Amino acid sequence: MIWKMAWRNVLRNTRRTLITAASLAIGVAVMSMFYGLAGGMLDLMVSEVTDASMGEAQIHAQDYRKTRDETKVLPNTQELLTQARAQEKVLGAAPRTLGAGILNVADRTRGVSLLGISPEAEKKVTNWHERIIEGTYLEAPGQVMLGKYLADKLDVGLDTKMVITVAN
Repeated sequence: MIWKMAWRNVLRNTRRTLITAASLAIGVAVMSMFYGLAGGMLDLMVSEVTDASMGEAQIHAQDYRKTRDETKVLPNTQELLTQARAQEKVLGAAPRTLGAGILNVADRTRGVSLLGISPEAEKKVTNWHERIIEGTYLEAPGQVMLGKYLADKLDVGLDTKMVITVAN
């Protein structure tokens, strides 16, 4: 009985029924597009971070992430790298040394985060070698790469002499 009465009410005012149905359809379509856009943005953010800096996983010395103590190092780094690279789904593993320092260029000074890398191993973990704006990827000891923001702030270009000071 109730279904019969409901169906009659739907058919009685077709204009109202069509407006309601169109409103619902538009609402569902907009929400679907929003969820697709939000999901795509999240995937893009995650891939930007993993491709450009972190990689998919990291191995640190015990309590390093809590203290950021540069003296906490991993023993047997080469053995850990060999084990990581031997995993079936691992495409690459690279060692890194993290620290903080001061970068001086002429009369300009900035506090910086330092990252020591193995350039060839890093090519398999990050996409830095593809993102070079000016100059070339690291080829020899003593070379540095700066982010665009820092290079602009310090007003430096290629072959600029710099002094890096570190505490440890």
